[in-house]
Amino acid sequence: MKKEIVMAALAAAMGGAAQAQAQTNEMSETVSEWTASIAETGLETLTWGLLLQVEGSYAETGGDGVSDLILRKAEFAMEAAMTEWLAGHVGLLWEENDTEENNLDEAYIVAGSDLYVQAGRFYLPFGNFESVFVSDSLPVELAEINQSSVMAGYCNDWFDVNIGAFKGAVDHGLDEAGNPAENTAIEDFYASATFMPMSCLQCGAYYLSDMMETDSQSELGINGETGYEKQDGAGAFVNIFLPRFMLNAEVVSSLDDYVINGVSVAPLAYNIEASVGVAEQWVVGLKYEGSEDLYAGYGVGGFEEKCHGAGYGGVVSYGFYEKAAVSLEYLRLEKLAGDEGGHLVTMQLALEM
Repeated sequence: MKKEIVMAALAAAMGGAAQAQAQTNEMSETVSEWTASIAETGLETLTWGLLLQVEGSYAETGGDGVSDLILRKAEFAMEAAMTEWLAGHVGLLWEENDTEENNLDEAYIVAGSDLYVQAGRFYLPFGNFESVFVSDSLPVELAEINQSSVMAGYCNDWFDVNIGAFKGAVDHGLDEAGNPAENTAIEDFYASATFMPMSCLQCGAYYLSDMMETDSQSELGINGETGYEKQDGAGAFVNIFLPRFMLNAEVVSSLDDYVINGVSVAPLAYNIEASVGVAEQWVVGLKYEGSEDLYAGYGVGGFEEKCHGAGYGGVVSYGFYEKAAVSLEYLRLEKLAGDEGGHLVTMQLALEM
């Protein structure tokens, strides 16, 4: 009798194990099918783009001229949607004399649709930078910032608002040994709002908790300098799009002075452009830009390599193929170091695929 009971229990156990194994196999097949479906969707939605820019330039300041020929940019980007609410983006960028060592420009994940979350490394929405010119505008020189960050926002056909946080690159204050205190916390924030009340109008504003965290300002090397404290930055822009005509205006600035070793600076930059399309393939643009306390370096003697305080000029672009164009730009530069003036002529050949 005992033997029969044991045999029955063993049979039941084996049957249960077989059933469990069958359920495991079924679940594994389901996961595999789901993974294959996502991969197939990703391949179907995969998009990519390539941008190449070759530039020749001539600059003259103080009677001295300098010419150059460079591969300004080789940029590759691809994006794929895994589902209706989940997508990934990777961007690679190579710029001669700039990003030759680290070519990973962007890599981030976006989850959601109207209400969304974006996480990874990307250009923070601190700036709009709409332009038809070849050279970066002064707002780009001051405000552009690429950081690893997490951002949440909401968008529809009328507006896009967001807020985000990141760990800054600039150290604040000194440690007990008198060295720059390492930044060990996520304590920098940003927010932006863009409004599109009509198809021909786009305007917005943006905020950053520390103006010195932008790419250009964080490279000045003021970590641990006497008197350095965080100061907010903010900007605003407006773009008007009409048939064959475009008007852009943007201004960005710190909201208070930085006091570095007894020197007060409040970096500011603005740009105003107007452009018109002529005969399908031609674009002609004019601009005026300016800056205050905008420097490209900081050394033993203080701030150095002052950006031009005012600049104006024009650009002519000819699209000789669907996604290929050649552009010629001239800028008159004023209020350089020592109140000197200068000239900058740039020709660019661009191809987009």
